[in-house]
Amino acid sequence: MNGHGNTFRELLGLNPEDIQQMATKTLRAVLNRSTRPESPLDPSLIHPRDIYEVNALIMLLDSGHQWHTIKECLLSALTRSNRSKKAKRMEELYSTYIRPIERYSNQGAVSDILNQIGYTF
Repeated sequence: MNGHGNTFRELLGLNPEDIQQMATKTLRAVLNRSTRPESPLDPSLIHPRDIYEVNALIMLLDSGHQWHTIKECLLSALTRSNRSKKAKRMEELYSTYIRPIERYSNQGAVSDILNQIGYTF
């Protein structure tokens, strides 16, 4: 569909096929669908010293707790440099191990919803 007008009257005159084409093209542009990687994280790449902390953080996040709340709660009894060091450590674990999993899961959820409503690109 090329060269359609942009007034209300012109848009009302479009046939259903043209409208469907426009909707599909718009969804592609908005969602910017990209190919989903096979795996966000290889478990063997997690350093053994990080496993228990990463698993604990994932469990808290999966229980519905917000990242900000988890950090505040876990760091509340610490002061000054101890608090700063542990906060930095938590952020490193989150950005290295958890954020890639979240992005992968979110992309999968969007793909599933689009497939359910019949949009395949």
